[in-house]
Amino acid sequence: MTKPTVGVIAVCWTYDDYIAGWAESVKNLTTQPDRVILVCKTAPASLPIDATVIVCEEPFTFGGWLNIAVSECDTDWIAWVCVDDTYRPCALDGIAESNADVVAFGMELSAGGTWMPTVSAEAVLQMNANLVPCGSPFRRSLWERVPFQPQLGPYEDWALWVGFAHLGASFDITGRVDFDYRWHEDTPTALEPLRTQIMEWVRGL
Repeated sequence: MTKPTVGVIAVCWTYDDYIAGWAESVKNLTTQPDRVILVCKTAPASLPIDATVIVCEEPFTFGGWLNIAVSECDTDWIAWVCVDDTYRPCALDGIAESNADVVAFGMELSAGGTWMPTVSAEAVLQMNANLVPCGSPFRRSLWERVPFQPQLGPYEDWALWVGFAHLGASFDITGRVDFDYRWHEDTPTALEPLRTQIMEWVRGL
């Protein structure tokens, strides 16, 4: 039986200065990805990894560019932490062997603290909060049914998890810290307006 493949994707509009650190963290993964896709406005001069770089001329939306990246990444699993974040070496260990459909990463926040999620499809569907860290690996076959929704930005990740749970996806956790999350002053925190929009969207699935 062929072992499932794992791909790493990222998109970059204004965070060019972070690409090198992200790429170095991909290079240091103990389980190397089968493919790496970077969608960006300007191609980096060089990368320490073998990556497919797509220079995108479409207007930037986080979800729209992520859909471009996933469409080019023909692996069974997709991991997608943001380009300003960095993977811990263990991040992809055991992902290909998981029986779940989504495996929630644990993360260390630059603003302080660690998020070690506990999650189930039932809890995701309650929509009391976004329970899965952005960038956590998912099976690409789910994305083929429910891709990222750019109109629901800046919480395309929250909508993705809700859409997957609506399809009956199963969720698991790694139980460890898998990446370092960089907090910015403009990092979105207001959940309620997006919660209402996501609820309306998922009813139409």
